[in-house]
Amino acid sequence: MHDESDQGSTPGAAAGGAAGNSPPDTPGASPTDAAGTGEAQCLTGRLERAKVDIGSKSERMALRLALGEGRWVVLRRAGQSPYQDLELESLQGQVLRVEGRMRGSYFLVQHFQVTDDAPPQA
Repeated sequence: MHDESDQGSTPGAAAGGAAGNSPPDTPGASPTDAAGTGEAQCLTGRLERAKVDIGSKSERMALRLALGEGRWVVLRRAGQSPYQDLELESLQGQVLRVEGRMRGSYFLVQHFQVTDDAPPQA
């Protein structure tokens, strides 16, 4: 399992559209609390690169975890760039188990591992 520490990242550091803040045509994961910090969670899904925040100034390609049933969440690793994470990008298409917290519009990954579990159903 990979371990990343939260090194001063802030919710505003990554513009995004995932959980709770998603328009109806871009489903996300579960909503966050008012502070945007969320409770510690463990999620499993298939890692994919897709366009997010379509139609906004924040529109971009991002790594996201497909959780099944049309739900997904944008991922960002603690201490890594919100725009490019070469280690996670190399795992596209694989099923990951990630541990971390929702931070506003993205899931801040503190630990992750590639798993042989079946991916969530779309």
